Amino acid sequence: MSTLLFIHIPKTAGTSFRLGAESYFGKDKVCYDYTEQAPETSSYVRKCIYENKDKNGFYKIIEKNDIALLCGHVDLDKYIHGMELNNSITFVRDPLQRVLSEYKHFVRLHGYNGKFEEFYKKDDFVNKQSKMLKNIPIQAIGFIGITESYDKDISLINRKYAISIPYMEANMGKERVNDTYDFDEFQLAELKILNSKDIELYEFCLNDHKIRDSLQSRGLPYVHGAITEVNSQYLRGWAWFENSDNEVEIQVLINGSEVACVKAGKPCGELIELNPPRHGYVGFNVDLDKKEGDVVECYVLKTGQRISNQIVFG
Repeated sequence: MSTLLFIHIPKTAGTSFRLGAESYFGKDKVCYDYTEQAPETSSYVRKCIYENKDKNGFYKIIEKNDIALLCGHVDLDKYIHGMELNNSITFVRDPLQRVLSEYKHFVRLHGYNGKFEEFYKKDDFVNKQSKMLKNIPIQAIGFIGITESYDKDISLINRKYAISIPYMEANMGKERVNDTYDFDEFQLAELKILNSKDIELYEFCLNDHKIRDSLQSRGLPYVHGAITEVNSQYLRGWAWFENSDNEVEIQVLINGSEVACVKAGKPCGELIELNPPRHGYVGFNVDLDKKEGDVVECYVLKTGQRISNQIVFG
């Protein structure tokens, strides 16, 4: 199995996931990057990444040592160029609940004594989830779990990657991962404004989970896909099946009527550095005769799954 890359967004049940991974793969098969100073950070990372600045050497080491999981509090684009895009995993959480949980964590374990309002205005804690997933199309990430459905998503991850990471809960400041905190009116309004990107990300992931659930209940495969550009003359995008190397057939409609049906099998230059499936042959394009006001839609022919516009947070 190729190495999995887990982006551990703070206070999203990531500690539970990594400890579960340790118990399944073994500690010697899990590699950590939690900053240069963090005691959890693995010697491979400390030497290659922080001391020698040698990512190529690092990738050779994890391959040689058959590392099953690389994880840490790092942005997705730090390592994704040397990994497989389909093997990237993360969890997201209700943004307001996440930031308050992180505040309580800082108070409890780091001696932070400032007010909550001071904490959540600091740039480091605003839109943290979308910042850590920046520059990578959200629809292309191998698996995005939802903290509030952590137990169910562990099962989905295990099925997707043919592994058996156990369900665990760790580093919790509350009773359970899906317990919630309350806010006053002022905090609620201000947090929503400050974290608008994270709210957009979270709402997209919730809807994506509904799509996955619907497909799964009908025994149909999920497709990673996005429309990257559409104008009066053409449409472009990319798509691949979650667990299959087959080409995805895309049905293109204008105002509800089919105008084309194409296979996503062209080279996709914009994703090639991210090591997508099928050696990057996941692109599709369609010539259009689109007029102002026309509605263009794309669907997976096999399943009816709708392909949405690409989402990338800068």
